[in-house]
Amino acid sequence: MTGKKDRKSSMQPLLSPEKYIRTKARQLPLYKCFITENWKETGAANIVVSRCQPSGNFTVGFYYVDLFCCGVKDTLYLFNIPDYEFENLIKNDETEAILLECTYELAHNIIYGAIAYAEELGLKPHKDWSVTQYILEEDTEDIEFIDIQFGRKNGRPMLISTSEAHKSHVMRTLDKTIGRDAYDLVEGFEGLGVDMDDEYDDMDDVEEEDEDDNETFDPDEAPRFLDLFIGEIVNNLWILYDSPERRADKLDTVDHIYKNDYPLTTDPLQAELYNITGEEIKLLQDLFNIVIEDPEAAINRLAPLVKQYPRNPIMHNYLMKACFEVGRDEQATQLILEGYEKFPDYLLARCNYAHYLISEERYEEVPAVFGGVFDLKLLYPDRKTFHVSEFENFYDVIARYYLVKGRIRNADHLISQLRNMDLDTADTPFHSVLKLLWHKKLSLMFGGLPVLGGSEMEGWKPAYKHNIIKRLLEKGVDIDESVLRSILALPSDEWVADLKQGVFEAFIKVYTNRSILSGEECPEIVSHAFFLIGECGNPAELDYLLAILGQDYEILKPFFGDLLTEKAWMPVYRLGQGRLETLYEFCISEYEAINKSLVSQALVQIALQEPTKKEEVAGIFRRLFDYYLNFEEYSEDDHEFINDLAWDITDLHDPSFIPVLNTFDERKLLDKDILGSLNELVKDINDPFYKPSTWPVQNIFEIYRDVVKNWN
Repeated sequence: MTGKKDRKSSMQPLLSPEKYIRTKARQLPLYKCFITENWKETGAANIVVSRCQPSGNFTVGFYYVDLFCCGVKDTLYLFNIPDYEFENLIKNDETEAILLECTYELAHNIIYGAIAYAEELGLKPHKDWSVTQYILEEDTEDIEFIDIQFGRKNGRPMLISTSEAHKSHVMRTLDKTIGRDAYDLVEGFEGLGVDMDDEYDDMDDVEEEDEDDNETFDPDEAPRFLDLFIGEIVNNLWILYDSPERRADKLDTVDHIYKNDYPLTTDPLQAELYNITGEEIKLLQDLFNIVIEDPEAAINRLAPLVKQYPRNPIMHNYLMKACFEVGRDEQATQLILEGYEKFPDYLLARCNYAHYLISEERYEEVPAVFGGVFDLKLLYPDRKTFHVSEFENFYDVIARYYLVKGRIRNADHLISQLRNMDLDTADTPFHSVLKLLWHKKLSLMFGGLPVLGGSEMEGWKPAYKHNIIKRLLEKGVDIDESVLRSILALPSDEWVADLKQGVFEAFIKVYTNRSILSGEECPEIVSHAFFLIGECGNPAELDYLLAILGQDYEILKPFFGDLLTEKAWMPVYRLGQGRLETLYEFCISEYEAINKSLVSQALVQIALQEPTKKEEVAGIFRRLFDYYLNFEEYSEDDHEFINDLAWDITDLHDPSFIPVLNTFDERKLLDKDILGSLNELVKDINDPFYKPSTWPVQNIFEIYRDVVKNWN
């Protein structure tokens, strides 16, 4: 269980509106829709679509649609507004156009039809469409089709310019996609009262910013930053590789290393600690900088001092370091051996000797150097303080020991703990051991990589056993059944392994150049792999699917589009029915609430559609509530996920959850504006006529038919 100390206190009064709309809005009942009276004549429509929340408040989407050319030119949402505010908005529309109530079907057909028409011209909807689309229903055949005329005459585009910036921006696109002679241009647009100047006045600045975002890192200018950036790539790829089957090493490092538990100092250690005199301490202070700045001069000064003060372990250690700095490796090694023999209780002498044993591949002897104890407090129980260099060197060598022994989880856990500490030093040895950790991970994932660097990672190519990846990429999202059947006919372990290599390559591309996520180059292989692997029938692959879902939501969204919130639960549902404990572990992880909610959705559907599993799933939800009840402080994500769980358990129709809902309500953790009052939740749970949200589980062919229909 995650320690309470790790959690930041950031209680928020509301869930994130954007995340709520993305994941929950389509479950709310549609309310009223409105459209401007003269939309057919002007080719411009202000459309309002509203949904009613359990509290009686409204979430509302506004869409300014250009039917003649540009599609959805502007859109915004209002979240959780009261009824009087909603009514005032409709009565006092800022455009001064007359809004008439209309059917949802008309609003739906105009908006989606205009977007499809504009996309054929190369024009994308307003950036906020990525959120407001979820206030609308999904564009499926379930929505009545209404034939709407797009374009001015015979479908010919007409660009109505309201500013020079707007005209220039759109014309560049149209000239490229359909040619200057294929559309009409009208200067000015009377009667709509819509000013597009604000949206396009700074278009040139935006384009310049985009160019800056696409710049690549120069290793010569920032080698250390590049290393840390590559480390982010490696760690995210490792999540996809690691699995319980590979975690043979038992996690026996210190669970949590807190600075207060190890009182650290940068001041010279007390003279009595090593039985050294004040005169020696002054000499050491003078020598410290010389060892770093001029090691050759330091050797000349230290050599006689070591003989003069034979019981001073620090002088001996300084001489060893200076010898290494100037390349006198044999002399330095001899000093390490002498130091450990003469000063067996001196921590840095122990660390130096342990490093020597690792370099000699005498790994089994390392634990004995520290008495079999890998915790400073246990190794020196009488010490009240430790010097920062002692702390760093001790845990650095322990991390290296774990790495050479192949105990990656121990090393990873230990290093991540140390990196979170503020050691008040400009540099630490942890940067070096971090690079070793990253390289070890890469070697395990890819069978070895000679050099850790951006160019090598970008150049890595998977070696596929079958040609399925190329076929998938050639087809894009337009995957027909013949391709799917040919893949599924292969040995599953082989095509699954091929898909995983494709995912690795995709994540390497994205983490080395995140601008890919905003363009058409975003690799589609990640979503292909996710849904196909969900069809393989091997429950062990659930770990891989959850590893993908554990990636940052903003990284996942471009890979999946709407499929993430609408269908990602299906593969988890298929492979998770016999692995409910694994789903529980994911839900108590540190992943984002929106990612965990995809798994809790799968849990609910398992309970609703597999009656024999219902009680077991209910037990999982009880444990989840117990887990979150134990927190003293709640982050924003904790708060959000608790509300997701409260929403989900309503469908279980189990009155035994009412007491825990009462407790969360007393702690003011339930968001009444979204969930409604506690009484309403209890009423739904106790209502014998309440109909739970049982969702259809599509097979792989049905999923791809939806993809082809809705994405093309």
